Formats: sequence, structure tokens, C-alpha cells
Amino acid sequence: MPHKNKFIPHQLSIKNEEVEMSSGVLRLIRDDDDARVWYKNIQRFPCASVRIMLRTPMGWPTLAQKVKARLYSALVEDTLRENLWNAQIAGLTASISVGSLGLELSLWGYTEKMHVLLEEIVSMMRKLVIVPERFVILKECLTQTYRDSDYQLPLAQATDMMRCLCEEKEWMNDEYAAELEHIEAHDIMAFFPQLFKDNHIEVLALGDLTKEEASAMTNIITSSLHSRSLPVFQWGVRRAIMLPPGSNYIYERRLTDLSQVNSCIAYYLYIGDMVDDMSRANLLLLMEIFQQPALAQLCSKEKLAYAIESRAHCSATTIGYLFVIQSEHLASYLEARIDSFLDSFTKTLVDMSEEEFESQKERIVSKLEKKPGNLGDETARLWDHIKSEGFGLWNETAAGIIRDLSKQDFIDFYSEYIDPMSETRAKLSIHLNARSAGTDKMPVAKAEGTDAPHILPTGSNSTGTINKKNPIHISDVHRFKAGMPLGPGPIDRDRIDPARFSKSAGVMREGTGK
Repeated sequence: MPHKNKFIPHQLSIKNEEVEMSSGVLRLIRDDDDARVWYKNIQRFPCASVRIMLRTPMGWPTLAQKVKARLYSALVEDTLRENLWNAQIAGLTASISVGSLGLELSLWGYTEKMHVLLEEIVSMMRKLVIVPERFVILKECLTQTYRDSDYQLPLAQATDMMRCLCEEKEWMNDEYAAELEHIEAHDIMAFFPQLFKDNHIEVLALGDLTKEEASAMTNIITSSLHSRSLPVFQWGVRRAIMLPPGSNYIYERRLTDLSQVNSCIAYYLYIGDMVDDMSRANLLLLMEIFQQPALAQLCSKEKLAYAIESRAHCSATTIGYLFVIQSEHLASYLEARIDSFLDSFTKTLVDMSEEEFESQKERIVSKLEKKPGNLGDETARLWDHIKSEGFGLWNETAAGIIRDLSKQDFIDFYSEYIDPMSETRAKLSIHLNARSAGTDKMPVAKAEGTDAPHILPTGSNSTGTINKKNPIHISDVHRFKAGMPLGPGPIDRDRIDPARFSKSAGVMREGTGK
């Protein structure tokens, strides 16, 4: 006979309890030295989505700590594999991951037995016993994952490298693999108890559950971990690289995979601070206006690739615009084509009618104001805001700013941050070239005052000169990052002013009525 599955729910209907008038509003129901709990009642299905972050002292200040945390989370999930499998059969899923500020837990599924699964997970996190044979297997699996990253699609590799170059506490996959070689079981046994010595717990609970149930789940964590309160001054601070105005950096590598015939470019334009409402609004409008023309020109007309990514890019605390193209052409050729497209688009903006510009604005505003279609989308949206620690309602704020943007305002933004001829534009690109790559035939010009050859973008002036700064090639990633200024981290993230949130925006603090 099969064993009893303790995660099978018996109540599969939506709770019939009387719903408060504030149902559907994100509420802050707890905010103290130990925990902060965000709660939103959504009575569509008998399901809930819960995200939990266990802040640890200073986040992950070293490469070794981050690798140990990843191996530790894999060991916990492996030890719980039977319980996780039984829960999955019963419509309940859970995972443990390493976030930027600490460990993160994610639970989704039927509400009734979710607290049972959470208790199993947290108990195992605290009382893990490592089986030597399983440690060897999981360490090898993680090592292989890092090594296999060199054989991912070039597009995926470029995206990983861009994150490493833009974030203060990120490293290359080969560095993670090298560090993992020196970690043994006794290192993990000494490491993980320190994770729970001091903690602050951040919880987001959405779905068909009461605020009492959300609070009870938080109490399960605090009572199981027995952690001391983590003082705010010990909270980890996420920081990101700020590219100086007028900078132009290129990081170039050859792909490891000998069979890969495609090269790739990740082309990043730095805009500014994530919490700057005006910059964020302009970036969102840029993404909306760019989508179709970029695909039409670079993909359909020039046939550079079958698929091109053209989107906003968020680092820990900064934002920018990112093109990622995987193609049989050399990355230097792809960069020239992107420059040419951006240069020609200045005229497109100037010639755009006011009616077309207003239409573009209305399209992005409509998208920003559209309510999430499912519980997963709503969870991801709110969790991103909470983890940013700015606690701003970005979509709502950006929509209002975009409505008031004039065409000239947007052209000024484009001329400063996007136009290749701008003296203040800041750009970082990653060139990953296939080992079999040859040379693309393009017009070549010499930059003013230098003997270094540069590919001449279509549309450049007839004198054969390029009116932009010579690129600086990055040979040492760590020297590059050490020489770059860092953006500011979140400020006053432990103090949430209810006046900053309004009922119309869908957020309120418990007990204030505001």
C-alpha cells in the first residue's frame, strides 16, 4: 500500500469567509525588527503564492559564500526530495534559491497544506545532515553546470557576462567553478548555521489565504530558525556599476565551443538610477517605440539574425537599454549595425507626427495599467518591487509621467543617452566571437587622432571620420569593476511611510486605514 500523503488538501473550494473591504489591496500586516509581511487576498482559486527572503548579514560579500550558499540550497532540496515530490503530486510546489540579499523560498499551490510543507522545509534548513555520497554527486552536478555554461547559446552567455560586468557582487561562471573545487562537506556544515544566526524575514503572501494564515506562516519561520533580529545596518546592500558619461567599453572573448558558428553581441546603454522616475518612464517608452523598428531593420531587412532581443535591462540598482544579437556575423559588425540603426532613428523620431507619438504613449500606458492576468504574474511584479527595497509603485508612477511627456522631452532624452553621436552617452558591449568566425567586409575608417581602424556605420559622414570616442577594451574584468563608480543603494528601506502609498495605487499599511 502507498504511504499516506500528508500534503493532499481536503478543502478545494474558495474560502467562504467574509472578505474585508480591502480585499485585493496589498497590505503591510507586520513590520518589526524580525519580519516584514506583505499580504494580498485574491479569491479566484483555492491557491496561494508565497515568497520568503531570509536576509543574512551583509548578503554575499564573497565569491566563496555565494558558491557555498548555492551548494547548501541544492543539498536541502535533495534531502527533501521525497517530501517535495509528494507535495507536487498534491498540487503544491516549493523551491529554495540564492537571492542577492539572502536565501529565498518560493511556495505555490493549494493553500490548506502549504504551512505543513513550509514547516518541513524550514526545519530541514536548520537541521541539515549531509550524506557524503550525495554531497559528492551534487557538487559534481553544480560544477558541471558552471562548466557547461561555456556551451550555452552565445546569447545566454552574453547575458550572464553582462550581469557580471554590471553588478558589484557577481562573478564569471568559470570563477564559480574554480571556487567550488575547494569546497568540501565540512565547509558547508560550518557555513550554514551562520546563515541563521541573525536574520530579517521578508514575506509576500498572495491568494486565497487570510492574513492570520500569512502571519502564522511567518511565525513558523521565526520559531523554527531561532534567529536573532538582524540590525538594519547589517542588511546587505546591492550596488551596481555606473558607467561614466561619454564612456565606451568593449569586453571581447572567443567562444569555447568549437562547433558554435554563431557570434553574439550584448550592447548596453546606461541610463541611470532605477528609482529615478523620469529615467524609468523614458526607458519604458523607448522600449515600446523601439520594438517593431528594431526587429524590422536588424532582423527582417538586414537579416542579421532570426531573433533579436531589444529591451530594458535592470541591474541591482541601475537601468539601461540592451540589444542582444546572435548571428553568423562578427560582433564588431553587429555593433556597427546597431550604431547605424540608432543613428538613423534620430531622424525617425524628429519626423514622427504628434499623433503617432501620442499613440505610442497610449500603448505603453495601457500595458502598464493592465492588471496581471494570473497569480504568478502578480507575484513576480510585486516581489520585484519589494526586493528592490525602493517600495515604489513603478508602473503606476511611470504611466503618469509618460502621459505628460512631450515629444521634445523624449527627443532630448534620446539625444543624451541613446544617440551614438552623443558626447554623454555611456555604452558597454560584450563581443563573443565564434572560433570559426572570419572577417565581415565593411567600410573602415580611422577615428580622429588615432591609427586604430573602426568599422564605419552606414550613414556616417563622407569624410570617413567617426564623431565618437574610441572604445576602451576591457582586458581584466575585476580591474574594470574596481575602477568604476557604484550607484547608491536603497535608502530608508527599513522605514516605510504610509503616505507614500495610496489606496488608488493598491497599497496600504495595516491599522492605518491609509
